[in-house]
Amino acid sequence: REVWKAASKLRMYRSEARTLLASAANSQERGLEGHQKTQSEEILAKLIRYGIIKSDANIDDILSLKTENILERRLQTQVLRLGLARTVVQARQFITHGHIAINGRKATVPGMLVSKEDEMHIGYYSTSPLVSESHPERPVQVAASLADSTTTLRAVAEAKQAREKPPERGGGRKKRGRR
Repeated sequence: REVWKAASKLRMYRSEARTLLASAANSQERGLEGHQKTQSEEILAKLIRYGIIKSDANIDDILSLKTENILERRLQTQVLRLGLARTVVQARQFITHGHIAINGRKATVPGMLVSKEDEMHIGYYSTSPLVSESHPERPVQVAASLADSTTTLRAVAEAKQAREKPPERGGGRKKRGRR
């Protein structure tokens, strides 16, 4: 369902971009003027604000966007990328249960698009039990990076992988098939 919503939103942006490019092609010598120019600036400003396209992009760049570009800006994905959750499912659960906040305000919609400005202010909600560093569901790298600012994320990730490495199988009694 989320993929469909993102694809629909992308389809809307691409349709508007095609319409604007077609109107610019009809009046080739003049280019975009008046309402069309402001409309194209608004679309670009919105996509830049959300970090979907780069700040030096133009209308043509909207046509090359993929659904993944929009899905990457969802709150659920940003919580995972910032290391506030271990998995996408856990990120979604933290958000719906009210453990995640943006600028100190509780956010409970996992599909919400997060702007570049708000991305820097995503964290745990002040009354959430996850604020405690010793909470068992809190990801290791967040607790470690908050406890010791000199710890690098790479070292924490390597330590996490070493702990989660599955034990080697082997030895023991072999099962025999029926004869």
